[in-house]
Amino acid sequence: MIKVKKVEIIANCMDARTVVKEMDQIGIDGYSMIRGVSGRGKHGKTREEGYTDTMASCYIMAACPEAEAEALIVAVKPLLKRFGGVILVSDAQVVDFE
Repeated sequence: MIKVKKVEIIANCMDARTVVKEMDQIGIDGYSMIRGVSGRGKHGKTREEGYTDTMASCYIMAACPEAEAEALIVAVKPLLKRFGGVILVSDAQVVDFE
């Protein structure tokens, strides 16, 4: 197994495009995204029913080395601070299938 940082981001789906662009520039080439997540946070409740990308939230998860995780946080923190969202970072291990 390979030690990595698991980065989980919940952001407005419109902002998710910017998050993915930042991931590409940093060199994080793998991620998963779930559109239309719902929940409640500092900015109140969000739900996916009947909303377009301008109102819906997305969940983005990536597993990467610590340096890349730190670079991603620096890149997207101002965006999420301005428009709402959350970043969770935890230690994880990825199973190496080779």
